[in-house]
Amino acid sequence: MPVLPSRCRRLLCEACGALFRPESMLNPQPRMGDSPLQWVEVESLFLKVADPEQLLQRMSASGAPASIIEVIARFLQRENGRVRLTAPGDWGVAWSADRFGNPRVLFESGWEYALTCADRALEQTPEHGHAMLRSSAVTTLVSFGIDNAVLLLAGSAAVMDALQDHRSFDYVLTNYFYNLQGAKFSTSRLHVVWAADIVDHTPASSDGVRYFLSRESPENGETNFAIEAFIEVVNVELAGALDSRIDLALAHLDQQRQAIEPELRPSLDAAVERLALAFRLDAVSVRDAWDVLHQWMQCPELDVTDSAHAYLWLKGLAYLAAPTMPRVAAYLWQRLGHEGLPSLQGLYSASTPRVQSASRPRFKVLSPASLAPCLPASVVLDGAPAHA
Repeated sequence: MPVLPSRCRRLLCEACGALFRPESMLNPQPRMGDSPLQWVEVESLFLKVADPEQLLQRMSASGAPASIIEVIARFLQRENGRVRLTAPGDWGVAWSADRFGNPRVLFESGWEYALTCADRALEQTPEHGHAMLRSSAVTTLVSFGIDNAVLLLAGSAAVMDALQDHRSFDYVLTNYFYNLQGAKFSTSRLHVVWAADIVDHTPASSDGVRYFLSRESPENGETNFAIEAFIEVVNVELAGALDSRIDLALAHLDQQRQAIEPELRPSLDAAVERLALAFRLDAVSVRDAWDVLHQWMQCPELDVTDSAHAYLWLKGLAYLAAPTMPRVAAYLWQRLGHEGLPSLQGLYSASTPRVQSASRPRFKVLSPASLAPCLPASVVLDGAPAHA
C-alpha cells in the first residue's frame, strides 16, 4: 500500500463516511513535492461481523438515518462483512508491529471511548453499574458526524458485540458537515467561529446563537452558517418580532393567580406533544424542536393583549423555548411566578405572575461590524475583514 498523506490516512470519505482501500485510489499523488510515492506492504487486522443484517437492523432501531445505514450496508457488502481493526502508522493507540516490522495503530477508538466513559461513570455512580454491559439498565447515546459513521456504527458496534457480555450504544445522534460562509469549518485553517468568542466578544446572545444553529442543524445534509442570515434572523425574528411580542404580552398579564384556561389548551397540548416527539431518543431532531418553537413564537390565533391569551402564550413560550433558548425560557418562567426551569408539571399549574417595572430587550441588534471580533480573517463582510 502507499504511504498516504495525512488527509487520507484514515481511509475515509468525508462526504459520505465510506471507507476506501488505498489500492482503490486512481493515480495517487503526494500532497507536497513531486517524489514518487513509496509503496509498502503492511498487514492489518480485521474483524468478521457475525450477522451483518442483524447489525443493520439494530442501527435502524438506534436512530441512525436511512442514508447512513445505506453507507454501512454497502461497506459491509463490499468488505464481505469485515471491519478494519488496525491501520499502518504510528499516530494513535499503538498496536504491535506486523511481521515486516511496520508500525500499526488501532484504526478506530469508538469502542475504547465507550468503555472508558463507562468506567469513569462507574467510578462516579457505582450504583448504576457498568453502562456498556448487556445486563445494564443504563441508556447510552453517542453523537458523531457522517465522517465517523462507518467507524462508530459498523466498527465499534461489531467490536462491542464481539466482546463478551458487552454491548454498543443504545442510540445514535448523527449529523453532516456544517460550513462557515460556504467553506468547511476548519480549526487547522482557522476558518472557525468559537462558541465562547461569539458570546463573550460580541452582542450576540447564547440564546440567539442556539436558535440559529437549531434552525440550520445539519441532520439530513450539509448546511451553512451564513453570517448575513444569522444577523437577519436575530434582528428580525428575535430582537424585533419576538422581543416586541413578549413585552406586549407581559404588559397585559393579569397579576392575579391564574391557570391556563381549558378551552385554550388544545393548541398548547399539540405543541408540547410535537416537542416531545422531536426528542425521542430513536429520532432526535433539533430542527423539529426549533420548528415547534418558531411556530409558537408567531401563533397568530392568540391575541396577547388578552390576559388569558398572554398567560397561555408566555407559558407555552417558556416551556417550548427551554431546549433551544434556556435563558429566555428561565426569565419568562420566573416572570410567570414559577421557580427554577420550565417543567411539564408547572406548565399546567396555576401561578401568580411577578411584576417588573421596566421591560428590557432580551436580544440585541447585530451588525457585521459587531460580529467582527469573533470572525476569522478569512471572512470578509461589507468589504472589511474580520478580526482573527
